[in-house]
Amino acid sequence: MQGDLLEPLTAPVNIIAANLPYVLTGDLVAVNTNGYEPRLALDGGKDGLDLIKKLVVQSKNKIMPGGCVLLEIGLGQKEPLQRFLESHNIANEVTFDSDLSGIERVVSLRY
Repeated sequence: MQGDLLEPLTAPVNIIAANLPYVLTGDLVAVNTNGYEPRLALDGGKDGLDLIKKLVVQSKNKIMPGGCVLLEIGLGQKEPLQRFLESHNIANEVTFDSDLSGIERVVSLRY
């Protein structure tokens, strides 16, 4: 399937896992020092959450009851994403898990 994030899904699914671009536009030069990654693969917008916010809004109609969405986020993005999720009543349960460096890295949304 090809389309804009979850739009091509014709029926709800049980789980969605995505590693979307989450680097802040202003941090791209520091992160992609050798230019190996295309900008499209890294640039998450001003706050790094542009595509993540878009996907979680779409997920409300694309996930089965009891289903789960798993997403990778960057340093300092937990609080702004948490506020967004709460203000849009996106999921029944939201948890954040840290990586081995203690950075809150994975957000899990339960529907």
